[in-house]
Amino acid sequence: MNKLKNLSYAVAAFLVTTATSCSKQLEEFNPGDATAENLWSTPTGFASLTATVYQDLHLWYGVEDGMWLLEGGTDLWYGSKRGSYARQYLHYDGLTSQQGQSRNLWQYAYRGINLCNAGIGRIDKAGFTNDIEKNQRLAELHFMRAFYNFQLVEQFGGVMLRTQETDESTELKAYRSSPEQFYEVIISDLEFAKNNLPVKWPAAEYSRADKRSAMGLLARVLLTRAYYATGGDRTTWFTKAKDAALEVINSKGSLQLDLYPTFKEACLAISAKPIALRAGNKEAMFVLAYNEENHAANMYTSGNPGGNRIFKYTITRYTGKPGFNNTYINAYGVDGEGRLMPTWHFLDLFNETIDSRYDACFQETWIANNSYTWTSADVGAARFDKNAKVVGKETKVGDVAMFLTKGDLPYNRKDTNIIAMGKSDLYVNPVHGQPAPIINNTVLTEYYPSFRKFVNPNRTATLTAATDYSDAYIMRFAEMYLIAAEAYTQLNDLGNAATMLNVIRRRAAKPGKETDMEVTAAQVNMDLILDERAREFAGEQHRWYDLKRVFRGQDWVNYIKKWNPDITLIQPHHWVRPIPQLELSALENAEEFGQNPNYQ
Repeated sequence: MNKLKNLSYAVAAFLVTTATSCSKQLEEFNPGDATAENLWSTPTGFASLTATVYQDLHLWYGVEDGMWLLEGGTDLWYGSKRGSYARQYLHYDGLTSQQGQSRNLWQYAYRGINLCNAGIGRIDKAGFTNDIEKNQRLAELHFMRAFYNFQLVEQFGGVMLRTQETDESTELKAYRSSPEQFYEVIISDLEFAKNNLPVKWPAAEYSRADKRSAMGLLARVLLTRAYYATGGDRTTWFTKAKDAALEVINSKGSLQLDLYPTFKEACLAISAKPIALRAGNKEAMFVLAYNEENHAANMYTSGNPGGNRIFKYTITRYTGKPGFNNTYINAYGVDGEGRLMPTWHFLDLFNETIDSRYDACFQETWIANNSYTWTSADVGAARFDKNAKVVGKETKVGDVAMFLTKGDLPYNRKDTNIIAMGKSDLYVNPVHGQPAPIINNTVLTEYYPSFRKFVNPNRTATLTAATDYSDAYIMRFAEMYLIAAEAYTQLNDLGNAATMLNVIRRRAAKPGKETDMEVTAAQVNMDLILDERAREFAGEQHRWYDLKRVFRGQDWVNYIKKWNPDITLIQPHHWVRPIPQLELSALENAEEFGQNPNYQ
């Protein structure tokens, strides 16, 4: 039985017997110490247990694990200051079967799947007398099983596909299913969810999966599945993906979906208050709710300390610098955990003269909140890299204290009492349209344009200064246009691809620059698609899946190494993660099941 305790898909049965409601938005009642058998036996108890399938998302969205696994190791991010933090995922340095982040994902995915399977298998005994209500709860379980299986197959490849509840009688053996077999179940689950979920839940339950969630995830899944196909089947699958995205777009009225007029509004809508405003987020198709009023509701064992922390990991440190005290400024974000800095490629993707998304996503200027007079000691400090002429100069409250730009500086940074860095201070020979490595200086690379996309300027966290309670986007309506554009591109219908792209690009345009932002069919190719997805979705935990979807083998390696020259250790086998050794050690047929190739 010791092996059984380490087997994720088996011990997931424990959650079925101890599950409790996961958030105030989803809470119908707290089942406390009641047994699963009793809770599954009534519609009210069943609905409460259904809510728990969302809980593990708090260990994935809005926290470090999700950022490293879904944004790290791509073309968009360097490790801040060339640091070693999370190097296994940011640089593919020493990634093994012992790593905690991929092990955590494995465990929570199978835990969630097992709870979904338990509900699907027990719903006929729950006493539902209303078939609509019964099918809605069942549809939630099918949706979440599809969601978790999608994470598993894309992170680990063809592992074990579970469609039945497991318990302590489970055999200590596991067998692999192909990605295609995974997708057959995923698509079937989403079709059922699409046909049975309500368009929207009441505002108090806005973060449950609804019809829009199912339709959107189905489009995403079909697009991903298309890349596994060969020959004529690719046309069939890309057509399905295109049609699924268009169905959402063409039904936006009945689905109560639309784009916000500006990109910035879409970013801010996720942090709106009160909760009723978040429930009315017209671009959101699936979100993970965080709740400041009920701090404990966001927590789970050994994981998220109670809030959405994703906004911190790409923030440049400003506190304690000349011109600043040690108090966080909400408009600038919490800067104590800056882990990622943008690659030159990422910054270079934006034409900030016409595209509003650069200003919405990046901060280049910081205003002093504390008077400071520069000293001779500051001149000698490597972290400031200044000439003697700055000694005695004063930075006053309201002055520019830091200026970190993707452009060229208009002055010699060493002669000014502003902490200033331009592109050539951060990157080696940065030229438009070309890759550029980060400079070999861990001091200067502490200062870079700050990615502030989801910094909440109205943050009112009272329990801890190091977190926020904005929701986390998992899917928003803009993605449907880019899914359609990508599918059209693969179908060689570049005119319609351009039409889809231009909806998003016109929305992103600075006022009066809408025509300048448009692209023609002749400009459309997969590089443009990936560039546009980066501009629109960076930081929203899409990027690793985007690159993995489009590229295979050495092509995947070459694309990432080209645009992120700091990643030198990446190999084709990193396209999937290692199977956790803890899991393999628990299997009686571990050798037959096998580790993913080239991992230890």
